[in-house]
Amino acid sequence: MGDERCIGDIGSTPGPWLIAVGGIHGNEAAGVTALERVFAELCDHKVSLKGRLIGFRGNIQALEKKVRYLDEDLNRLWTDSKIEALSAAMESGQAPESAERHEQHQLIQRIEALLSQAPHSVSFVDLHTMSGTGNVFAAYGNTSSNRQFAKVFPIEQVLDIGQHIKGAMLGYFCQRGYASLGFEAGQHDDPGSIERHRALIYLALDHLGVLDLDSLDFVDRDEVRSELSATLKGPRLLDVVYRHAIEEGDDFRMQSGWANFMAVKEGEQLATDRHGPVLAPYDSYMLLPLYQGQGSDGFFLVKEV
Repeated sequence: MGDERCIGDIGSTPGPWLIAVGGIHGNEAAGVTALERVFAELCDHKVSLKGRLIGFRGNIQALEKKVRYLDEDLNRLWTDSKIEALSAAMESGQAPESAERHEQHQLIQRIEALLSQAPHSVSFVDLHTMSGTGNVFAAYGNTSSNRQFAKVFPIEQVLDIGQHIKGAMLGYFCQRGYASLGFEAGQHDDPGSIERHRALIYLALDHLGVLDLDSLDFVDRDEVRSELSATLKGPRLLDVVYRHAIEEGDDFRMQSGWANFMAVKEGEQLATDRHGPVLAPYDSYMLLPLYQGQGSDGFFLVKEV
């Protein structure tokens, strides 16, 4: 059904396609596990798809070591200039500059080969987990195709986080006109994160018309919706207004107790670094507080739209 890079590829060319990537960060394996489970279920039950589902492992080497990345963040390399430089280097026989650029080269080759034969309707989901706690959420660029794709999911919705993160994979495909959605399903080691990823994949396939959930006897529409909405307080549409970037040597330490969508008051201490206390610049809500060693995003702040 798949190989080391491709978790699975089932369905037919006519109809919408969903391309899903799990484990673009190697310590976020829940998306990979969820995709493995979905492909096994669809194959075991011989489900006929009116379209196609393709799943990929992102950073295979980092997944094996259970770390976010080995040399550099794979989810910060997806800019036109970096991709063009990587392609030129590979064509000239040069070795990739890092483990992640090797991973990116393999991944983008597989995806581009698919897109060259794809129908008009292709959507992407990027499956993530987080080091902190709090509500799960979808993140996407504020485009009509993304809003249409995201509206089916009963979760918090965060706009334009990609405007604050240069080189994210979803931003690259969104700029090319594909509906692209990132999903933060919960903490890295929470078994519920796997269930929520599975729920999102099935709801996405149903929404796109690739399958009909009501025709399946092993998936219940209400159950998968409740998997996503269990922590919901809303739903709300929020916009990213601030990213706290971490530089090498900052000695950043998040204050304990912060979780997604907790209210933040201007001037409140959120963390410490080598300069001293890190204070909130606005009244807002917390998003993705960093409680792990690797990563250049200390936290984000969001406001309701």
